[in-house]
This record gives sequence, C-alpha cells and structure tokens, in this order.
Amino acid sequence: MDFISIIDDINKISPYQVMPDDDSGVCLYFQTDNGLTYIISFIKDEGFSDDFDNAYHMMFKEKSNQKRKYDSKVKITISNIAMCFMKSMERVILFICDASDNKEKMRSVLFNRWFNEFNQNGDYYKYDNRFDCDDYSVIFSFICSKNYPYIEKCIEVVNECFQS
Repeated sequence: MDFISIIDDINKISPYQVMPDDDSGVCLYFQTDNGLTYIISFIKDEGFSDDFDNAYHMMFKEKSNQKRKYDSKVKITISNIAMCFMKSMERVILFICDASDNKEKMRSVLFNRWFNEFNQNGDYYKYDNRFDCDDYSVIFSFICSKNYPYIEKCIEVVNECFQS
C-alpha cells in the first residue's frame, strides 16, 4: 500500500502538511505549530477475515509522548488522512483503543466525537464492539464507506471475534 497517491489530496484539505515517514509508503507524519510530530500508520490486517483483503489498522501517536495542549488542527489532519484513505479504495479502517494505560474509554469517546464531526453528511459507517475483562475493556471499531458492499459481513466477523 502506498500513500504517495493520496498525500496531495490530504494536503489540499488539511491544516498541517503531511509527508511520507519512510520509504515503505505505509507511514505518514506531520509536525504541529507547537513542534510536536505525529506519526500515522496503516497496517494491513491479514487475520480480520479471509473474505476481506482491504482491512487496515490505523494507528497514530505523538512521536515523543510529550504532554501537549489541545490543538484542533491535529484532529482535523488525522481525520482527513482517514477519510482520504477510505475514499481512495474500498477500504475498512480498524481501530482498537489502547488499554495499556486504562484510557481506552476516553479514547473511544474521543474517536466517536471525531467521527461524528467529520461524518455530518453521512458518507461513512462506524461499528463498535466491546469486550470487558477484569481490569480493562477491549474497544474495537471499524469505519468504512456507507456504500461499502460488505458492511454486514464485517459486523458478523467482529461479533464472532468478540463472542469467543
């Protein structure tokens, strides 16, 4: 998978300039006005289902893990990257909210807010599922075009994973 083909589209609508992070074409980065660097990667999921060859985990983080004040341009840039990624092909983006620091619920709320803000015209579909363990919750979501022909199959696969 190569981002070069969509970087121009992303940069036309994003407040921060997005660049490829490495030669492999699977990571992007941008720098904020405050000097922070965000890295965004899409990792192809080989195990989601044999029926899909277009499911990707989207991951992003601030490179140095510095404390930061709110910057609305970060949300806009990351959301634009996701939307351009899904527009370029029939792709599904998979999210698992990190539970390593017990902030998975906060992340889920944040992702829901971002999704609702950027899906006001209803072009995208989001499905959430959750599995509660003793000390943490696994919160899993997928996002795709509302016209993606395999939405019901994706829901079925996700629900099967969470039942076992």
